[in-house]
Amino acid sequence: MIKSRRLSFVYPGSLDRPTGGYRYDRRMMNELERLGWAVSRVALSDEFPLCGGLARLDAEARFRALPDQEIVVCDGLAFGVIPEIAREHQQRLKLVALVHHPLYLEDGLSSDVAEAFFQREKEALQYTRRVITTSSATLAQVRDTFDVPTSALRAILPGTNPLPRPDPPDLRSEPPSLLCVGSLIPRKGQDVLVEALSGLTDLDWHLDLVGDTRCDEAFAQRLQDLIAEHHLEQRVTVHGSVADHELSRFYDRASIFALASHYEGYGMAFAEALLSGLPIVASGRGAVRNTVPAAAALFCSEGQAASFRQALKLMLVDTRLRAEKAQGAAAAGSALPTWSEQGALLSNTLEALL
Repeated sequence: MIKSRRLSFVYPGSLDRPTGGYRYDRRMMNELERLGWAVSRVALSDEFPLCGGLARLDAEARFRALPDQEIVVCDGLAFGVIPEIAREHQQRLKLVALVHHPLYLEDGLSSDVAEAFFQREKEALQYTRRVITTSSATLAQVRDTFDVPTSALRAILPGTNPLPRPDPPDLRSEPPSLLCVGSLIPRKGQDVLVEALSGLTDLDWHLDLVGDTRCDEAFAQRLQDLIAEHHLEQRVTVHGSVADHELSRFYDRASIFALASHYEGYGMAFAEALLSGLPIVASGRGAVRNTVPAAAALFCSEGQAASFRQALKLMLVDTRLRAEKAQGAAAAGSALPTWSEQGALLSNTLEALL
């Protein structure tokens, strides 16, 4: 008897949110369907992970409505804060957690909230059949900090869409066009990047900041204030979120990719920069140095504007260095996995649960 390949994919809010995590979810659902899976999309409240009682009650009802022995893949933004629901359904449902990065590592959390996230996510993950992470670095972190056995863990990286080999940097715009892609949240460090650039006004450059401004509106406003404080309104443009085809054009026009992240579970924007053959200035814990090879980047101390400023200056003034790092980026980008390859890995992982 052939077992039915069906599953429910649970996530908070709208799948259209322009973040790396939601792009991963969307693409993996599409790849699974292409491989013959029937995928039911189950949307929870957009309040997760900082959700109230009504959002939790809604989540409880949605999980109880799922059929017995269903494979349920749940995005970690929600799964990490619902251990009670996971405990209730651990035998009835085949629970699979998708961890982009541990919730307690998000910047800007109070110590009490971070500790609560840590404890709740640690408990919730004990009730899963599998835990999918989006990088080997996050896998190691989940294994070591949450005591998840290696046998239950799988690292399935984001894929890429193969592109023609990018133009070499001497064919890109002059003066250099800097690009930063990421939701405007403290963890992505756009404030550090602006502070760094405020000390480089004697050089020619322009920065495009692309990313959702709605995730942390207070931070987004502070960033605008910081740009104005340093009189950079004519040199830094905040674009907000853009459609995928528009984002591709930003990568095509850029000369240097810069992201002063504090932490990344994988760093899809870094991978896209590699795919576009862009030299990179980067910082951050987690998977940053796994995703970005040294041959493609200058690495800086996280949260340190002075360190980032020094690296940016080197990349801006030394065209030979920029060309070398661009060559390293293009080589690394050509070796990145495709979405079809990664979708097949996820499919095989889930088939083992049938």
